[in-house]
Amino acid sequence: MKSILTTLVIAALAAPAFAGCGKTEDVSGKLKKFDAEKKTVEIGSKSYKLGPAASVDEKLVGKEVTAKVGHNKVESIAAKS
Repeated sequence: MKSILTTLVIAALAAPAFAGCGKTEDVSGKLKKFDAEKKTVEIGSKSYKLGPAASVDEKLVGKEVTAKVGHNKVESIAAKS
């Protein structure tokens, strides 16, 4: 009985560690729109929300950018070089 309970407790404690997969993708395209109030950006033809740590320079609007996107939220955005 003790081993079963121990296994269940370990599984319950380990589950949150695997919840955040950390999968990100690079999205490139023209930054068409930036809305500071709604915290959204439009890159190419798709709209994304900004993550809590992301910041966008308004000078990038209309330029080619590369953004790191995870779970439809932009983590970082930079001018394409």
